[in-house]
Amino acid sequence: MKECLKIKEDLQEGIVVKRTNRFVVNVLQGEKIRVCHLHDTGRLKELIYPGNSVLFIDKKSHLTDCLIMAAKGSNGWVITNTLLHRELAMCLFPKNVKVIPEVKVFESRVDFFIKPDLYVETKGCTLIKNGVALFPDAPTERGKKHILTLIKAVEAGYRAELLFLIMHEGAKCFYPNYITDPEFEKLFFKALEKGVKVRSAVFSLKGKAVYYIKQVKVCRSKPRI
Repeated sequence: MKECLKIKEDLQEGIVVKRTNRFVVNVLQGEKIRVCHLHDTGRLKELIYPGNSVLFIDKKSHLTDCLIMAAKGSNGWVITNTLLHRELAMCLFPKNVKVIPEVKVFESRVDFFIKPDLYVETKGCTLIKNGVALFPDAPTERGKKHILTLIKAVEAGYRAELLFLIMHEGAKCFYPNYITDPEFEKLFFKALEKGVKVRSAVFSLKGKAVYYIKQVKVCRSKPRI
């Protein structure tokens, strides 16, 4: 277990009342309704629903006054703030490498270029069923575009890696969510055949710190989900 980051702000707990749109959630704190921003483009139906607990910090914008950091899951708190993804990914890279974030390649952008020749795209994974971490939890045109970009990078002589940041400590293996986005599953395995590497890292929020727990492999067989 390795500590990757600490949340500096005070974490407060509340209960989800309603998700008013994709990025705004009404949260009950005591007798007060807080209007929180949800910085995650996924559906998160298993996490953000009326009655479930969330952790948030005070952060004002023109529409909201707080930011949701995590939601209660089956194995503890599940990080839902994708703003943390870059720092978590950086925690996994060797200390002695040169990392360039947000780089343009083949009319697209990927999260990292690690000199001299490695492109890395990260994806946050918040959905788990029967110990299987699943991505995506909603159809993702952007995700499919990123896989195609990594394939092009390998074909051009670079190395490429698809890095899944799994926010459930109970994950035993990873598999592309063929129910939600069957085309993503096809491209995922095409990428493996072409030489794109896949890494799935499990993280856990304990107190105010986020820890890297372990790495899991792609499931040996197609799971029932």
